[in-house]
Amino acid sequence: MMACSTVQPLLKKDKLNEYWGGLTEMIKLNKEEDIMYFCHCTRIRARDGITSKGVIYGSSTDFPSSAPLASNEEMTGTWFSLSSAELPSKSPYGTQRIKFPSHDFMSYLTEKGQNTNSNDPINSTGESAMLEDGKVAKEPMLFFECAHHYGKRQYARLLLVRASDPMVAWCKSMCKEINLSDNPFLKYSNERVRSRAHGSWIDVTVDVFVAGDIHLDQMKHRPRWDKVGTLTRAGVDPVLGLC
Repeated sequence: MMACSTVQPLLKKDKLNEYWGGLTEMIKLNKEEDIMYFCHCTRIRARDGITSKGVIYGSSTDFPSSAPLASNEEMTGTWFSLSSAELPSKSPYGTQRIKFPSHDFMSYLTEKGQNTNSNDPINSTGESAMLEDGKVAKEPMLFFECAHHYGKRQYARLLLVRASDPMVAWCKSMCKEINLSDNPFLKYSNERVRSRAHGSWIDVTVDVFVAGDIHLDQMKHRPRWDKVGTLTRAGVDPVLGLC
């Protein structure tokens, strides 16, 4: 088996491109499947706060220390996992899981506003999404932030950022911009979320950092909670790179 690769501090764009190519190669034989939920696991006390305030407040990420997010304390958000119809039974992040239907969640992140210039690109594909009321929908932007692993479990870290978020400029500078409607890890097209990351050949766990706070009352459907078991990771700290 090939040894896991590591990198020096200050992750460069060429290394991100290398990681993205390696991750894509890993899952190329997997079939694309529908993603039904964006899930976030937490502890009981945090659940009580989310339930009472109706908001998941974002926080910064400081690990792995060489990853781009660790260098930006101003960028806050929440980590989510992608799940098909069969949800994982355990999590290392807490026993309380909140589940958002995938299309509902992506609709929440899509901004609606006036199209002041018909020549302006509206979303990551450069295409306008005109609504019935004459407004346009600006889909969130997708970025690849890093790859890391715990033991033999490989992770791909993505960022979902609203089109108007001031942090978009930083993401473009420090991360790899990905076409939201055409990629193998988190594809959003025709109101469906799909991924090749979970497959019979090899699995790559996709962690999605959604920038900003999540306001539950702005969702079309109220998210649901359930409980999961506790999972212990192999290793204390994640190792940047590919297995």
